[in-house]
Amino acid sequence: MEKPLDILRKSIEILKTYPLCDYCLGRQFASIGSGLTNLERGRAIKTVLFMNACAQLREGSEDFEALKILAATGFRAAAKSLEDLGLEVPEAKPCYICNGVLSRKRFNEIAEKICEELKEYEFKNFVVGARIPPDVREREDLIRSEFGIDTGEDIKGDVTREVGRILLRRFDVVVEYHNPEIVVLVDIFSNDYLIQVNPLFIKGFYRKLVRDLPQTPWYCRYCWGRGCEYCNYTGREYPESISELVGNPALEFFEALDYKFHGAGREDVDATVVGTGRPFVLELKHPRRRYLDLRELERLINERAEGKVEVSGLEYSSRRELRLLKSLSPMAS
Repeated sequence: MEKPLDILRKSIEILKTYPLCDYCLGRQFASIGSGLTNLERGRAIKTVLFMNACAQLREGSEDFEALKILAATGFRAAAKSLEDLGLEVPEAKPCYICNGVLSRKRFNEIAEKICEELKEYEFKNFVVGARIPPDVREREDLIRSEFGIDTGEDIKGDVTREVGRILLRRFDVVVEYHNPEIVVLVDIFSNDYLIQVNPLFIKGFYRKLVRDLPQTPWYCRYCWGRGCEYCNYTGREYPESISELVGNPALEFFEALDYKFHGAGREDVDATVVGTGRPFVLELKHPRRRYLDLRELERLINERAEGKVEVSGLEYSSRRELRLLKSLSPMAS
């Protein structure tokens, strides 16, 4: 474990060769002391180094090296002290690791853009991921190897925490690592991001009340959907399918971009399905709405199906239950 003086000595030695911003300096000691951000940790280290340098000058020292090293990292108090002493102030250099990209201003700007886009979606949980360029990682690895640093953390942590903290303030949501509804992938170095909206799963049972209705779209055997004389240029053997009668109303209801219908096996096209019905899971892709009354969806589907199909027992489901349905499908055929 690093001792306080070891942290200070190691920090000034690092900064002597590699100017680092507060984020990147603090991150080298991320496992030391909880309750601090790396920005606060790095700023605290520089502040103590600055105060030590000022104390030595008060005692008669004429060694201004520490002040110059700190000023070169953009530490304004050190630059001001050198200026007051009538000494040349070194030009502030960009951070060796991040090249000055990690800053509150940059995090706030990209988080605001993300927040504006997320306003379009219903969600209760999310997670933030980060893309880091290989050359940035290489520069950080070089410093850690050269100075024997084993108290640091991945630079991704700075990006995900800073952006995530802003999102948590703006929305009534929680962070979910295992099964998030929204994944925000941030590339702070290119000032870009990607929002991944994970699918919504709904399970239930369908009863097929008419014959000659396939479970999924059945394309023409001659043109495979292109349209020909045989299919009267519809591209279909049958004009409708169970998946469309169930999926299209749900697509509209949840404002999703696409859907996939998963049935537990399938029946012959000329057979009906009665009794409790056949289990299915509907996977809705990129939904804008997530928390709606499924009784209303059930009513909408049955009304639009006009007696051809009837669904019941609609419940919110999961990818795990979809996998279970698929594993049971051969037995349900």
